[in-house]
Amino acid sequence: NSDKAVMGEVSFPVSITSVQSMYRWKFVSPDAADLGQGDIPGDPPNWPDADRNGKHFIFVHGYNVNPEQSKGWGGEAFKRMFWSGSNARFSAFAWFGYQSQLGGITPNYQINLLNCFGTAKSFKQFLDLIEGEKTIAAHSMGNILVGSAMHDWGARPKKYLMLNSAAAKECYDGTEADDAAQDSRMVHPAWAAYPKELRASEWHKLAWPEGDKRRLLTWRNRLRGVIDNGGLTDVFHFYSTGEEVLNNAETNNPTIDPANPFGISELLWATANKTWAMQEKRKGYGLTGHVHTSDHGGWLPNLLPFHSDLHVTAEGPWGAHRMRTQAELPPATNTAWLAKLRTRPFFNTSKHAALYDALTGAGSPGSNYAQQNRNKLLGAVIPCTSLAAGRNALTNLALEEKVTNIDLNDEMKTDEMRWPLSNANENEASPGEKNSRPWLHSDIRNKAFVHNWRAYDKFVEIGNLKQEK
Repeated sequence: NSDKAVMGEVSFPVSITSVQSMYRWKFVSPDAADLGQGDIPGDPPNWPDADRNGKHFIFVHGYNVNPEQSKGWGGEAFKRMFWSGSNARFSAFAWFGYQSQLGGITPNYQINLLNCFGTAKSFKQFLDLIEGEKTIAAHSMGNILVGSAMHDWGARPKKYLMLNSAAAKECYDGTEADDAAQDSRMVHPAWAAYPKELRASEWHKLAWPEGDKRRLLTWRNRLRGVIDNGGLTDVFHFYSTGEEVLNNAETNNPTIDPANPFGISELLWATANKTWAMQEKRKGYGLTGHVHTSDHGGWLPNLLPFHSDLHVTAEGPWGAHRMRTQAELPPATNTAWLAKLRTRPFFNTSKHAALYDALTGAGSPGSNYAQQNRNKLLGAVIPCTSLAAGRNALTNLALEEKVTNIDLNDEMKTDEMRWPLSNANENEASPGEKNSRPWLHSDIRNKAFVHNWRAYDKFVEIGNLKQEK
């Protein structure tokens, strides 16, 4: 398309200030007061509602994006939608996904995940307060915000475009967590030989009485409302098999010392490749809990020696101990032993003491703590055991008629051989392979419009946004 080629090589024919006056931009802090009509930005003077077609396109950015950067994301998305022929109203919704940002890097992943969940209610209110048939596009962690707005608060846009979703597949379809092929890639190597029942990811399955909120401490179906939306929202899953940030882990990630399998290893993860998977597989092994992981729960073992069902006390003046091997543990069919794991789990319990209280049932201290801190505990304690959605299709048979899968890497490049090479081949592909020119995590913005316009054309087509007034 020659027109798009020209547009992709030149600046938008107005200043960035003028572009920002062509769409609504709204920043909302986590756990903000309820939004009212007065909180919605007014009619954009250079793209007035009266001249639009009554539809509304809303863009939500991802993690590590501060307010000024969010305006950049919003401006780029608006320009490219305009170039692809959209005549819809446009809003950019910004959230606090940059807490701890310094020098362009935001190390505290967990606090920003919590901010993401904490903004979901406000986003639902924002949707209710703006006019028009709504199409939402969210990038990366922004999909957790939108997913929570749909699952927890009942948001129902007409169309939802999931771009490079930084959520596990099991969030949308809990059966993905039981897929052995995915599980083998996501289990920490030190735990591979142990019964699955011992993992933090399975703790919610123990014999909790009905009403005990510790049954909710799982990523399985955490965002299921995206899929089970009563048929009110059409969902389009834009993933990329060329992903680096959400790339699939291998069974040997991270590497471990066979002599000390539960020791902290591979402390630094310097590349973007597999970052999401590594923060899940190293959950518990962080020194501070701030660098894409946590310092408790997860895959860190329970180090309390008086939990004798889990430890062998070695001879020595300091009472040294080690974790029992699989052969030294009771069988996973031993229900009495499994019941003990409610208060003495195999994973580290150095924080959130109230969670492991012996009383059970609705209203018990542990249940109340789980309910009040659910999202915090999911982020810090409970690892995912399925692969990232933004790297993989959602192909479970139950989802076939509910989700449209679109591989950005395979279907949305303008020209495979002209797709710009990245500074680093984060997918480790050979030069002759297709993925040596991959669609990376943020290429929806980072690549020029001349290269990725097919994606924006698809967004406009899905939302029927070219429609005249």
